[in-house]
Amino acid sequence: MSLRYIGTILRTHGTDGSVFVSEAPPTLSLPPGATIHIGFSGQFAKPYKLASLRPAQRGVLMSFAGITTPESAAALREEGVFVEDALLRSGNSDEFTIGEILDCVVIEQSTGKHIGTITDVWIMPTNDVWVLTTPQGDIPLPVIDDVIKLVDIPHKSIEIELIAGLLELAQGGKDVPDEN
Repeated sequence: MSLRYIGTILRTHGTDGSVFVSEAPPTLSLPPGATIHIGFSGQFAKPYKLASLRPAQRGVLMSFAGITTPESAAALREEGVFVEDALLRSGNSDEFTIGEILDCVVIEQSTGKHIGTITDVWIMPTNDVWVLTTPQGDIPLPVIDDVIKLVDIPHKSIEIELIAGLLELAQGGKDVPDEN
């Protein structure tokens, strides 16, 4: 059984034992009764039966069979939520979990050159930022259509177009004049 991390339980929601799961794509679709695993790692996660799943801003709201009060749901706070790969819907989606993006190889689309790997994801108000680690340093890649051209999750690769100034960020801004 292969489990995939889909988010972290940040807080309870309402009075029925629901929890807010951050990072999970709002388009996540799982049937009621599906087995969800909750724990600090997939290896030690405990199974729970999904009662309901609703989209929320920057995540999803979930409730589980047998957890019906905010107090019982609070015990799950800060734990990871894991789902069997087979349960996740397939298809082309513009929504990705952080776990799917991390460690992806980044390739410059026009040249086919390997640039580095994604090592972090920043959740920002206007658009997310994927941190690309290169031999020269880290580059914050804005997740916008002008930069991110193709995301191939099964092959763990991302094709990008380097817009003006991005490489200079990895080199410490050498081309930026000193303001002193």
